[in-house]
Amino acid sequence: MSEDWSSGDPFADPNDPAAREREELERGMLAEVEELQRRTVHPEDLRLEPVVVTPTSRDVAVRYLGLVWVPFARREERWERA
Repeated sequence: MSEDWSSGDPFADPNDPAAREREELERGMLAEVEELQRRTVHPEDLRLEPVVVTPTSRDVAVRYLGLVWVPFARREERWERA
């Protein structure tokens, strides 16, 4: 039969310091999990501010450069020969 991990070890000696410490750690962990679940952050509640980052020439690296010519132009929602 499987024992729920949060209910403790039914065979643990209550006078064993390691068992007491484990129980204390488990209680602390459960309390932290409950606190995290209570303080869940909702993205719609966040107030975000835009930040402008201007790149410098040393921050930009060009790996590939290509040029494509297509003999069509878009006119009035349709592609036509240019």
